[in-house]
Parts: sequence; structure tokens; C-alpha cells
Amino acid sequence: MGKIVKGHLRPNEPAFRYGGEELVVLLHASEADCRSIGERIRKAVGEHLFSSGESEFSITISVGIAMAAHGEPLSELLRRADHCLYIAKGRGRDCTVSQSDIGSLANIEPHH
Repeated sequence: MGKIVKGHLRPNEPAFRYGGEELVVLLHASEADCRSIGERIRKAVGEHLFSSGESEFSITISVGIAMAAHGEPLSELLRRADHCLYIAKGRGRDCTVSQSDIGSLANIEPHH
């Protein structure tokens, strides 16, 4: 899956594993551009046929998007993105949710 994700990013845009099954992508882009990239990655992963041994399978991903505020610690940005991801999973998975979709997350605790 890493190759699919990296294939939709510019060389200077990092993607890394965060936690067990989560990936983080850091983009210097507008929210609309982040959503577009997230959707392209989500669709590409969903269309890809993975294999393990003799079995083939497809998977879906959910995408959570949060925009950094000036001077905000990375931990807070990740907390907000994680909450958007949690909302996406709660909406049935295989979708993209950004902070503007659900309003302010400043006082919402993370879900794990």
C-alpha cells in the first residue's frame, strides 16, 4: 500500500506509518487539494488487488484531513486528523472526512 500512497505524492511529501494500521501524509496544500489527493489515494487503494500467498483481496481505506494552525504542535494536528479519521470510519468507512466537514474539533477528545 505504501507504493500506492507514494505514487500520488510529490517527492518532498512524506508519508509514514503512525500506529498499527495508520499512515500519515504531510502536505503543504490547501484543504481542497488535500481532499483531492486523499480521494485519489483512497480510490487507488480500493481498486488495487492485493495478494497474500495464493489469495487475492481488495481493501478500503478511510481518510481524515486536518489543516495545521500557525504555531500548532504536530501532536495537536495529528489528534485532529485522527478524530476526522474516526468520524470517517464511523460513517461506514471508505470515505474522506476533513475538519471542515464536521466543524471545530478544538474541544473534542480523541477516540481510540
